[in-house]
Amino acid sequence: MDSDLNRVNVVRFFPGLKNDSSSKVTSNQSPNYNCIAWAGLQDEEWWQPGISANLEGVKYRWPPDLPIDNVLRNYIELFRKLNYFEESINHNIEQGVLKVALYVKKDLKNLKLPLLEKECTHAARQLSSGLWTSKLGQFFDIYHSDPYSIEGDSYGEVGIILKRKYP
Repeated sequence: MDSDLNRVNVVRFFPGLKNDSSSKVTSNQSPNYNCIAWAGLQDEEWWQPGISANLEGVKYRWPPDLPIDNVLRNYIELFRKLNYFEESINHNIEQGVLKVALYVKKDLKNLKLPLLEKECTHAARQLSSGLWTSKLGQFFDIYHSDPYSIEGDSYGEVGIILKRKYP
């Protein structure tokens, strides 16, 4: 894995990482899991509603009792099933707490959609070190210093931060 070259490519899509000294590519590319699964501590499944196509060898999962609309409220419910019950605006590390940031598309068309009805685009998870980790589509896992450093055109903005106690 050529981490420096990969980081340069990642910074092109996420310019907020340019000045993030904590950011680095931490894995090889993998189509076997996505950011939502990665935030849910899973690296062998792709979690997304409404997926009907199959990539060879990729296991897709979405709880059958959740709607298949790709909106924030459904992702919040997914993480509630994983014992995330408290909402937080604090992205800083808290002892004994695991945090997940869920991202939503920016309201470019000025539709003024309620937050819970906005399209969910990404999830990032806080590590015990205080750094955050993200899976970038079918590509790499990365570290970044906070959930806001990857906001922008690609993933939009942090919509909500959920938290739970470590098991």
